[in-house]
Amino acid sequence: MPYNEKILSRPLDQLDADWVYTPGRLPIADWKEIVKSSVGVPTVGYVEQSIFYYPRKGGLQALYDAALEKAVGTGVNFLWGERVATVKNAGGKWLINERYRGNLIISTIPLPELAKVTETPEEVIKAIDSLDYNSVAVVGFALNKPAPNQH
Repeated sequence: MPYNEKILSRPLDQLDADWVYTPGRLPIADWKEIVKSSVGVPTVGYVEQSIFYYPRKGGLQALYDAALEKAVGTGVNFLWGERVATVKNAGGKWLINERYRGNLIISTIPLPELAKVTETPEEVIKAIDSLDYNSVAVVGFALNKPAPNQH
């Protein structure tokens, strides 16, 4: 299956060329590696994607824990496990669920859901409704033995 269909769930005629051209979006293939691969010579591919490291202790979760600790250390507050019903701007402050106030909020809920809980203008809601997106499920496994030589 072509990459764009497998990963992006889009046929090429629905992707703008600017998406591919944006520097850093996709790695630029080395023409020598392309030639080798086309004649059946095994290649590593993108080296930066073939080797990566996990923290010695705590696994991948240690990265999130460290980011959380740093954010909390700078005064960031988190609202965990509460359904967001309303987000309003009240006198230059953000008011969440008529209960929590903040100078700045960062939302992690999907954009269409965020529009439902904010005072979003109708033209913005229409623009949001016209957007298309892919859902991604990320699943991790912890092994109590050495990992296989694959990822």
